[in-house]
Amino acid sequence: MGCDVQRSVTLVRCVHIGWPIAIITFSVLYLTLPQLPGDIVYAIAALTPVAAVPIGIRVHRVDRPLHAYLLLASMALMAVPSIAWIMQVDLQGQRSTSAEFYLAAAAGYLCCMAASAVIVARHAPSDPGGVLQAALVGLGLSGLPWAFVIRPVMLAARTSLIMQSVVVIVVMSLMTIMGSLLRVAATTRQAKASLAYLFAALISALVAMALVALTGDHYGAHARWADTVWFIGYFSVAAAVLHPALGKLTTPQRAHPDDMSTRSLSTTGVVLSVNPLVSIGSLLVGNSPDVLLMSMSALISVPLLLIRFWYLGMQRLKAERALAYQAAHDELTGLPNRRTLMERVDAALRDVRDGSLDTLAILFFDLDGFKPINDGLGHQAGDEVLRVVGQRLKRCVRGVDVVGRLGGDEFLVMCAGMQGRTVEDVVERLRTELGQPIHVAGNSCTVGASIGAAIATRGSTVSADALIAEADDAMYDVKRTRKDNHSAA
Repeated sequence: MGCDVQRSVTLVRCVHIGWPIAIITFSVLYLTLPQLPGDIVYAIAALTPVAAVPIGIRVHRVDRPLHAYLLLASMALMAVPSIAWIMQVDLQGQRSTSAEFYLAAAAGYLCCMAASAVIVARHAPSDPGGVLQAALVGLGLSGLPWAFVIRPVMLAARTSLIMQSVVVIVVMSLMTIMGSLLRVAATTRQAKASLAYLFAALISALVAMALVALTGDHYGAHARWADTVWFIGYFSVAAAVLHPALGKLTTPQRAHPDDMSTRSLSTTGVVLSVNPLVSIGSLLVGNSPDVLLMSMSALISVPLLLIRFWYLGMQRLKAERALAYQAAHDELTGLPNRRTLMERVDAALRDVRDGSLDTLAILFFDLDGFKPINDGLGHQAGDEVLRVVGQRLKRCVRGVDVVGRLGGDEFLVMCAGMQGRTVEDVVERLRTELGQPIHVAGNSCTVGASIGAAIATRGSTVSADALIAEADDAMYDVKRTRKDNHSAA
């Protein structure tokens, strides 16, 4: 155990120290080396997280590493443009105009978004509404860097529509990921180091995207120094997966209530209106309409909103079902309560009355020897005895029979379509089963049961209260007879 802790501490130090060293070293090499060696340095930096992910999964024994594999796919796809640049520009002397390479990078960001979705999904049980809300906020704010920094430069450079589409998808994906992961950070403590590195990667990607747009041309060439910002992103991802916190990235430590207050809804509404307002503002100042911003924003926000509304509906349905269950069942044993039992007996007696049911048997239980256990061992032990009794009653009857608790130590079993002789066999079997020892609070306890039976036959007009009272009287007769026999002995 001590060796594992020491190894983890050493690895943490290596990650924290190696991160800035790698960024500075690769930046210096990239800027000082000639074109081809420098581009090879860039490609190595881009492939570093691809190599780091499987190492992190193996070293940290990551459970259910789907998010890590998606991150691996993301980084591999993002490395495609840098490798393609070496092949086309450096080795063949061509201009890099192949849009499919940049589409591969866009697919990489979508894989990154999917990886964050997996992380969010693992945290969703503790904070489902919060992470969706945060994702929507991030998406709503994504129009600001696009409209005021990146798009004007791309329009001035007459960048192709395909490239603009790729960039706007990337920007929105990054902002959505940042929003959801910021919320995830509130539900986990042990994974904050990996999350911090992931945030650094996302922020650096946004900054690099803006710098590439500001310094680039129609053919994809841009200021060489702007590429050094990508190194921060590449090595931040590598640090995130090599840090021991990777194994805790999908494990929430605390839950957050789903805050659907008026303030929360208003904030989400205002933020989601940013992109349409930005597009309208573009028209008002005489620019071309920002169709990309509106269409891409709708494509991403509509599914998120639908999921949010679906979750709220499921949450409400779950609450209604929970209330209905609590109203119909005994809190201690989970069996139907007195009100539910009366409704079931009433319904069965209507079938008896109209002839669709031959017989209805009611078995009334009163536990013998329960009070000494409850008084001597405490109420918690008594509660456990009642729970065990309820389980044993259900185990001894048919699936169609109804077992419920009337209150205290009184139970009731309703058996439809059962003849008198069969009822006697059931009573004997139940009495034998309840007489078995119950282990509770470190003690072995035994309770018995006085059981009274009442049967309504086809055409009977007896009421539920009367039939239960008849079974209750029969139970007291059994108890009285046992007491008389004991006194005589």
